[in-house]
Amino acid sequence: MKTNFTSRHLFIFINLFLIVDLSAQQTYKRVFGDTIKNEDGYSLTQAYDGSFAVAGKRGNGPPANISYDVYLVKDKCGVLQWAKTYGGAANDVAYSVQATSDSGFIVVGSTKSFGAGLDDMFVMKVDENGDTL
Repeated sequence: MKTNFTSRHLFIFINLFLIVDLSAQQTYKRVFGDTIKNEDGYSLTQAYDGSFAVAGKRGNGPPANISYDVYLVKDKCGVLQWAKTYGGAANDVAYSVQATSDSGFIVVGSTKSFGAGLDDMFVMKVDENGDTL
């Protein structure tokens, strides 16, 4: 089976990624996702509290009829803080996440669920609990 990877893939294969926290001299790995939902992570950022956020997409339907929602996960030292999905009936994907000074995150991606109906850009701000602002 041949797999084509694009520049959007951030060294995340089979829902596995390795995080190295240089400030705490810790290395750990954590797997997010399940065998049905088809998750991909595209961006990683470290928050001011030392936690990490990963943004990408998560399937929201059966494999034969799958579409995607934005998937945002917060992890601290290998312990899941929260995992949330955002989106509508069509494909919604986060391509970048950055920590903000108020302990939240800003997320940028594309949406087919909102806007003009084609691939439109979105910007979303969430607080430290992943709730949209």
